[in-house]
Amino acid sequence: MATRGYFAYRYKRRYYRQYIPHGAYPEYWGNKLAQLVPRDPHKREAWIHATTVMLEKAELKDAEREEDEYEIDTEGLFNSIIDSDWTFLDNDIDIDWTYVIDLDNNAFTVDGSTHFKLDDMPPESIGLEFFFEDEYPGRVLQVNTRSQPQLSRHLTTVVDLWPGPLFDVDKAQEEYETLNPTILPYSKWKLPTWSTLSVSQKFAMKRLQIVLDKYSHILDKGYLIHDSRFLGCICWQITCASTHVLPICPTRDSLSYSNSLTLMGFKDFERGHFARVLQPEPTPYGWNPDSFCYREYLRIAGCMVAYCPILDQPAFVASEVRQMVDNIRNSKGPLNGTGIILSGRHALVVRVEMNESGLRVCHSPVMDIYDCEGRVSEGALLLVHFLQRDPSLHRTHDQSFPLPPEIMTQIVRYADFGTYLCLTLVSWSVRAICLAYPRIGEYTVISQDLRHKEGSTLIVQHSATSFTYPAIVKAKTNRVALGPYCMTWDIKKE
Repeated sequence: MATRGYFAYRYKRRYYRQYIPHGAYPEYWGNKLAQLVPRDPHKREAWIHATTVMLEKAELKDAEREEDEYEIDTEGLFNSIIDSDWTFLDNDIDIDWTYVIDLDNNAFTVDGSTHFKLDDMPPESIGLEFFFEDEYPGRVLQVNTRSQPQLSRHLTTVVDLWPGPLFDVDKAQEEYETLNPTILPYSKWKLPTWSTLSVSQKFAMKRLQIVLDKYSHILDKGYLIHDSRFLGCICWQITCASTHVLPICPTRDSLSYSNSLTLMGFKDFERGHFARVLQPEPTPYGWNPDSFCYREYLRIAGCMVAYCPILDQPAFVASEVRQMVDNIRNSKGPLNGTGIILSGRHALVVRVEMNESGLRVCHSPVMDIYDCEGRVSEGALLLVHFLQRDPSLHRTHDQSFPLPPEIMTQIVRYADFGTYLCLTLVSWSVRAICLAYPRIGEYTVISQDLRHKEGSTLIVQHSATSFTYPAIVKAKTNRVALGPYCMTWDIKKE
């Protein structure tokens, strides 16, 4: 079977592509295309200029037509392509290799993810095949960048594929400035500190760290994430980890896990600020890479939530803030509202208020969700703060409720497991108490013992006694699914 591929020039954010019907492996067409780039600096500059002139005058084929299956001509007809999805191998099972001479980023790109510097290409005596190990499943870069610095110097990661050619940077900035927004610093949002997190928020941080441990290495290369649904799935998991859920760990003879999940909030219908999206895979995953439009805005815990590919460029921040403001103002909810914009690596919050003096828009700076070591950061505090707000801030308590909160708290603590599950659905007031005191089997979590050596040590109370004592949550026996992740637990007395 022929080794097929694609070759393209990238110029002014547009791909000029041709089909390689055979011989697309690095030893043949890979080396021939790499050798198009002169190694001499003066000749290279002249070649780049001549190539840009050629592309500006190039005759383009209909992008909807299939590429012709004949020998490619690097100065012949091109298909004009906007998106970069095709450069990644998993996008087309019939394509084995892709090569791009990227004149925008001054790079020679192989398979969408390995970038050679145009101004420091490998010498022609070293073929591209030396850099790759063509073994399936998956093709990996064979060069160890630490042990072989003389070869790794030819590689770069400074490649920016954003924005797309249809994204109007000037228009996005103008529309943003018409809002006259105020950027409030981190300290003005009254976010919790690491020492003031509630028990429920600490559980959320644990869950969020689980998601980041699994996906942060992927999010680090956000500019390479060409599958919007995949990035959207990661954002959805980060959202699930940050929201109000009851971390209920059932006993062995308790209700089924599926019934327990209902009480954890994953199947709540029309429950105001605790509303959940029913589908395990909702559909805010896709977007137009040039406008970031045409995706759903979710309402979770009273906030409008939107996902986007990146938030590390001012033009995209401006575009996202403006779209969030429009969605809050056009929604059927209150005129005032809060929105959260999440890219997986970064997050920011937008606040919209309408009063006598008109529209007031403020938003936070872009905050990192995790640091350089993959640990939760200030952006995670922002998420758990706004997605775990006390419902009493948004809804008045039922004045006819016969029991004071102190007595109801004692009832929640001493209730058996089945009763505890039912109590979460009684009222907003009771549910808030349940959220404050999560249940692990027959034990109620009262607080976390910060003095103990192990950070996972909790102060728990057995439902049949009034005694509290420290316990260590160990990953040993039972398992409960919390959204996209699993927690295992076992209570061991000290």
